[in-house]
Amino acid sequence: MFIEQSPRGYDRNGEQVVRRARFLILVSLGMERAERTCTLCNGTKQIPFKPDAIDMEGRIRPCYNCAPIECTTCERKGYLYDEASGKPAETCAPCKGSGYLGPSGIETYYHHHKEIRALVRKVAMHQCGQFMMGSARAFGHRIGLSGSYGGDGLTVTVSREIFDKAIPIPAELHEAWNKGGGHNSAGSEAYAMRDWALANLDKLESTYKGRKR
Repeated sequence: MFIEQSPRGYDRNGEQVVRRARFLILVSLGMERAERTCTLCNGTKQIPFKPDAIDMEGRIRPCYNCAPIECTTCERKGYLYDEASGKPAETCAPCKGSGYLGPSGIETYYHHHKEIRALVRKVAMHQCGQFMMGSARAFGHRIGLSGSYGGDGLTVTVSREIFDKAIPIPAELHEAWNKGGGHNSAGSEAYAMRDWALANLDKLESTYKGRKR
């Protein structure tokens, strides 16, 4: 969201352009992939069959909830083939052609990070179809932006390196953003968000490389 007056106009193709001006970018970590001990087998890599009319012995089977161990011998292909010799492909013995060596005792999950942080960069926008698109540099990385806040009214998912250096927004602003009702644009919280950004411009702009915080 532009927090200062920005020169606007049209290019030779009749598409809107917005010249470089201070832009408030809201960032988050979004859904972050993580690992933990498997919650089904508790890391043992195996679980019992549920006894039923056919199987009453409570036999043990590999845990299907674990992340599988990838076979490095065949690089998960399930077969071995030597291009130099030209011999027919052979089934990989270690994984028996499956490409995997069994459960790992570890499961992967996605953790939703709700915290929102912010930074300010000078950004130019150009119309692309129905959207205004642009980009910004932050800590050696380029962030693609679209519409309000950089995510069409939502946050932009960034790496932890960028997120950790951005400035947390106040809890009351986060609540106002949640209830703002914005759809593909800023909501009713826009004026409060802009006022906060201008009041804290030194901190938000101090995230530029080379400037002291």
